Amino acid sequence: MALSKRALAALAGFLMALTGVLGTASAAQATENDAGSAPGAGVTSMSDDGRSLRSALAAQSADDAGALANPGVSPAPENTFYDRTYSQAIDLVNTCPSGRFCTYQQQDNGLYRAYDFYACANYSLSNWFDARWSYNNQTGGVTVRLLGSGGQQEDTVGPGQKKAVYWDPIWTIDLC
Repeated sequence: MALSKRALAALAGFLMALTGVLGTASAAQATENDAGSAPGAGVTSMSDDGRSLRSALAAQSADDAGALANPGVSPAPENTFYDRTYSQAIDLVNTCPSGRFCTYQQQDNGLYRAYDFYACANYSLSNWFDARWSYNNQTGGVTVRLLGSGGQQEDTVGPGQKKAVYWDPIWTIDLC
C-alpha cells in the first residue's frame, strides 16, 4: 500500500492530535531525537510538508521498516536497480553513465533502489526522503532542477556535480 506525501501529512495531523489528547509527549519532555523514545513519540509539531513526521518515521527500527512505502517514480526512469546494499547503491551513483542523472532511495525492506535517469522529462516522486548522494553526469551542461510541491525550485544539481540532496521537500525531478 503506497502512501502519498499528502497522506503522510494527514497521518501526522492525526498523530499530533492523538499525542495531545493522550498527553504522552510534550515539547519540554520529549523531542524527535530522544534516544529512548519510540519512533514518533516526540513529534509535537510539523512543517507544512510533514517533515517532522517523515523524520520520525525514518527513525523506525528495521523491524518496523515494512510499514513504510517504497519510493516511486513516474514516468519510470531508464533503469531502476532493486534490492541493493548501501555500498552497491553508492557504487551505482559513483559510476553513473555519461548522459545520466543517478541517485538512490531506501526501500521498505531496508535495502536500496538506485535510479539512472536519461530521458528529458519531469519525474514525479513519491516516498522520497532523507539526504542521498546524487550525480548529474548529463552532457551538454544541463542542470537538474529539483522542484517542490508547488513547482518551486528547491535545489539543483549542476553539470558534473555529485552532492547529497535532501529529498524531503522534493516532489519532482526536472531533468531537462
